[in-house]
Amino acid sequence: MARKSIVEATSQIMGQKEINHLADDRGPNDLERRIDELEAEVSALKLKLNVLDNRPSKWYNNTMKHIIIAFLVLCFTTTVGNTNENNIINKITNHISNEKQNIIEYQKKNWAEGNAQLKRNFNTIKSWFVKD
Repeated sequence: MARKSIVEATSQIMGQKEINHLADDRGPNDLERRIDELEAEVSALKLKLNVLDNRPSKWYNNTMKHIIIAFLVLCFTTTVGNTNENNIINKITNHISNEKQNIIEYQKKNWAEGNAQLKRNFNTIKSWFVKD
């Protein structure tokens, strides 16, 4: 289907004599050239729009920067804080092992006293029934 020029289309609607006031440089070829230029400009703008739509957004870039900075700060603080954490962990571990030793010694001593008392009680009850 052939495209009609603007001049042909308007001459069909308005009549030939009303179109004759146009200058010679604005003839049908000039209008077709102008239409082609505008169509090329529109297609170039559509291409630019497509390129701009496919790039990462500014929000995405800023968010990624913040996430990376937060991750680096977290890594830095954990490596710096390791020395203090190890000291605290060592203190807690030493305290627990010392308490465990104290409990074991206390239980040994009290169990020995408990066995001695149990033997005394058994001998006392036995002496009630058995006479030597």
